[in-house]
Amino acid sequence: VLAAATLFVFSAIWGPVGGVYWRTMRKRKQQRDTDRQHLLRAIYEFLEWKGDAPQPYGQSRSATFDLKQIGALQSWSTWRLFRSTRGLLKEGRLLLIEPQGYRLSVKGIQDSLRAVRQHRLLELYFSRMADLSADAIDRGADYSEHALDDEMLAALERDTQLAGLEGSVPRSLHPIDWSSSNRKET
Repeated sequence: VLAAATLFVFSAIWGPVGGVYWRTMRKRKQQRDTDRQHLLRAIYEFLEWKGDAPQPYGQSRSATFDLKQIGALQSWSTWRLFRSTRGLLKEGRLLLIEPQGYRLSVKGIQDSLRAVRQHRLLELYFSRMADLSADAIDRGADYSEHALDDEMLAALERDTQLAGLEGSVPRSLHPIDWSSSNRKET
């Protein structure tokens, strides 16, 4: 009985399919990936607000920005910002220019454009399908954008083209004011 119980506990924790350990590791990886996408989107929106939005073609580096300012405006903890920044630096999406300055690399520009595009396409979809506030639409897009596969994204793009909203990155439904100490939608 003790051997069977030990084997059961071991497999419940370390089992490759349904083990608690592996599920926890998958959740953590998913959360890290989500945080990195949100940070890339925040960087793009910040640079867009400044008038220096990265271009999809012909740009090898973005304008310089301060990540601490973006993290503070996003209300992120120091640890969350550090962990996401470290991951993006390691992956080559961010470049450290000076102690307080960062730039997006070519890969970072492309990923930030993809993250913003997915988010805004979902916002457009939600705004046409439901009569919700801009805040509710934004929250819904935040939760849903990470589950988009290529087929769903293609369907959203097709719908926006049919609506005459073609372009690399659709305009935001709710322009964001980065000038205050708290990031607010206008």
